[in-house]
Amino acid sequence: MSRDQPSQPQLVFIGGLHRSGTTLLAQLLAEHPQITGLSNTGVSHDEGQHLHHVIAPDNELGGPGRFGFAAAAHLTEFDASECEPGAAATMLQAWSPYFDPTRQLLVEKSPPNLLRFRYLEHVFDRPYCIAI
Repeated sequence: MSRDQPSQPQLVFIGGLHRSGTTLLAQLLAEHPQITGLSNTGVSHDEGQHLHHVIAPDNELGGPGRFGFAAAAHLTEFDASECEPGAAATMLQAWSPYFDPTRQLLVEKSPPNLLRFRYLEHVFDRPYCIAI
């Protein structure tokens, strides 16, 4: 995917353990006029992990803190090469009703992103990744 496509904003993924400040950071970033975050999703803390079925959410991997012990939570570029075609498009489509498409950057915050940055870097076009 190309960053130049107007339908796809530049992505910023935030990951970290529960209660580490990921939600606060995502909210603060989304207040910037060029940044949008997921909002009014109806899922826990507006986390993108709960809006699609491409990657298992943390509650299926043991829950807060425990997801880190699940082998399925650790995704790398090797998993990206074996993932379903169109995984990025599927995730973006699931998130699109919940962000402002006129903004340049989209922040997606989910704690297990912490263990998926290498995967996300290969599925999406040069995303930014922030670990807390």
